[in-house]
Amino acid sequence: MALLCISSVSYAEPLTLNTFFSPPLVNKEGNPNSGITHHTITEIFHRANIDYDMFYAPKARALKSAKKRLNTCSFPISRSQLIEADFVWIGPVAISQYALYGKEGSHSQDLFSIRDAVHHKIVAYEGYALTQQLEAQGYNLLITKELEDGIKMLRREGVDYWLSDTRSATTIASELEISLAPSPFVFLTEIKYLACNKEIPIQNAVKLQNEIDTMLSNGEISMSLMK
Repeated sequence: MALLCISSVSYAEPLTLNTFFSPPLVNKEGNPNSGITHHTITEIFHRANIDYDMFYAPKARALKSAKKRLNTCSFPISRSQLIEADFVWIGPVAISQYALYGKEGSHSQDLFSIRDAVHHKIVAYEGYALTQQLEAQGYNLLITKELEDGIKMLRREGVDYWLSDTRSATTIASELEISLAPSPFVFLTEIKYLACNKEIPIQNAVKLQNEIDTMLSNGEISMSLMK
């Protein structure tokens, strides 16, 4: 699968930025509305006066590239113990919640903990680290390669829940005109960061973090789920 590229004004050694479809944080390549976090990241780099080339790729590839390649970062990434030591973390830049969505007319409020869903058939996107964790814990998962495939597969017989972050679910359901149960079971909140190769020049990391801190303090970056 070829990578799709958008370049800023480029000089010597631009930093490589990898991102992936995660609406409404990052929308599909070519969409005039690039997404909340996409806009934030490009603005941070502009203010820090750091040149970049941006690529779209599947999440797993985007993250692997940031880990292996010098002068490379990926976003939006959830910071976790599993990958904490692999990157320099710059942020936070966004917040997400994850939930189980049932078919229209179903009752996800019957769940009291995520463990109550262990024997249900759950459709989950392979790009979520959470999917890998639940699979390792014995959950009955049907894994998709594309995020939006999950809501389509929810209509299948025998599929009980769709695992999605709440803002992506709202966006995709609206775009595809598919109705979901009105009260999803929300069970996890994650903070999103820019994950950079550990050899990123320290001066660049400091400049980017300073710009994020400024934007957080003046309200240009909101850590509210309402935006």
